Amino acid sequence: MSQQFKSLGAMPGLAPLPVVFLSTSGPAPGLPESAKATGEQDPPNPAYIHDVTTVAWGGVVNSKPPYLSVALKPERLAWQLLKQNPQCWISLADRSLLQSLDYCGVRSGRDCDKFADCGLNKGFVDDCPTPYLADSPLVIRAEAEKSLLLGSHEVFLLRVVEVLAATRLLDAKGALHMERAELLAYVHGTYVGLDRVLGFFGFSLASAAVYQRRMAQYRGHSGEGIGESGMALPDRGGNTVPAGRSCRYTSPTKGPKSRRQGKNEGYQRGGAGSRQSGKLNKRGRDR
Repeated sequence: MSQQFKSLGAMPGLAPLPVVFLSTSGPAPGLPESAKATGEQDPPNPAYIHDVTTVAWGGVVNSKPPYLSVALKPERLAWQLLKQNPQCWISLADRSLLQSLDYCGVRSGRDCDKFADCGLNKGFVDDCPTPYLADSPLVIRAEAEKSLLLGSHEVFLLRVVEVLAATRLLDAKGALHMERAELLAYVHGTYVGLDRVLGFFGFSLASAAVYQRRMAQYRGHSGEGIGESGMALPDRGGNTVPAGRSCRYTSPTKGPKSRRQGKNEGYQRGGAGSRQSGKLNKRGRDR
């Protein structure tokens, strides 16, 4: 059944968006150049501050080497601090952090200490003065290398230095299971929960057996799972396709498997783009 469309003009339009905490640090606003000394891990000097803000304008821009992007308005404190000190952290948000996530996006660090107001715990590594959010399920250390002012926002290109994951996200073999994190996303002014796995990268080409095996690992961590909810069914070719939709691809009944089929059937765990180790996926708000 076809549907009608109406033009909304030029607007970002993307949804959902990853909504995260961005922590930065540096001299307090308005200090003279001589006061811009290196900050300490938990500075007794109030002239050096730690800030945390909420960002949804951003994402993955490269996998090897890993780079992320965030876009900030120049009037924001995080923009000023990132210009002075490129060392920052991206901290993912789960359901337990929802209220803090919103608060950090609507209050300015010039007026309050958002870490203290929200009761957020700071974490540090030895060679970085900027704290990460110790309450987050996964944190990404990064350094801003380049920026580009586009208009309302300036885009910062962040080189990923290190990723720290809560041990509860790892299985006995050390494989990462992000479906355990109860992450949040931002959709047109609202926060939504990502509480159910609906498929995995390449599932549309997987055999029914591979599909069932892969989906079994997600049950118990993310709701029903599509194998139980009836949202997807295996087609006659052995592929798994959403109910009510048709898939033009048909699995060959004879002959060698395609390269992609072979890779899909070899997947054991991990997200989109992972091969079999389950390591971090290599593919992949600003108010």
